[in-house]
Amino acid sequence: MKKVTYLLALIIIFASSLAAQERDSLIQLYPGLGDTVDHFDANYYELFKNIDGFEQAVFYIRNNQRLVSKVTYSENGLSNDTTFVQPLSALDDVRNNIAEIEKENEKKYKSPREFIIETKNGTEYLCEIKMFSRDEIYFSTEETVLTSSLDNSKFKLNHSDIVRINLLGEKNTLSCMGYGALVGLGVGLVAALAFSSGRYIELQYALGISLFTVVGGLGGLIFGLASPSGDEEFIIDYQNDLIQLKPFVKYYFRHNESLEEQYVEVK
Repeated sequence: MKKVTYLLALIIIFASSLAAQERDSLIQLYPGLGDTVDHFDANYYELFKNIDGFEQAVFYIRNNQRLVSKVTYSENGLSNDTTFVQPLSALDDVRNNIAEIEKENEKKYKSPREFIIETKNGTEYLCEIKMFSRDEIYFSTEETVLTSSLDNSKFKLNHSDIVRINLLGEKNTLSCMGYGALVGLGVGLVAALAFSSGRYIELQYALGISLFTVVGGLGGLIFGLASPSGDEEFIIDYQNDLIQLKPFVKYYFRHNESLEEQYVEVK
């Protein structure tokens, strides 16, 4: 009996020491993301792409040696949990990748693109989208439909009020004009050399070159104005549809109260 009691005591002590060794400390994967990464942020930052039905993940550091990711995912309508244990160096790799995405993200705020936002009540706003969050679009517009009633030019719309967003394409007018002028110059030079002595270009040929250049430039201008603008349409049915804007618009996830106050909610 004493031997059994002694063995049980040893087992309890051993199990307790193992439990004490595995200490998981909750961490924030990246500043601004919080301690839980959901489906929206995982899609934006390209995390857990190999897990079908991903819902959310929570991260821990175990004994200052391992990165522990506790993941929730859905399968056949049911939620399941799984745990991944990786070397701590994996945390640096993930953070570096997110930091690179953030660098590109910040650049988009400095050169906003022009969009048309169509809402469920039939209103359309020609605007510059400054940024988007998981719930809202932040934009500026000079349209009188808004500015006549509100002393402001910055507004925000909830994604649930939006039907579609059209990105207006940029016409290549200037580049077409430039290419046309170059082609005209080339044609003029070839013609002048063909009909001159080859040693110099006479006045009439110089005038011809100038004429070809002007005509080529005008042709490029007309082509640029007439060419399709390449608009893109984004249908907004769900929250995650906003991620379609990622290549063009800054993702606003580190909420700043002073910045938020600049935008008036459209109701």
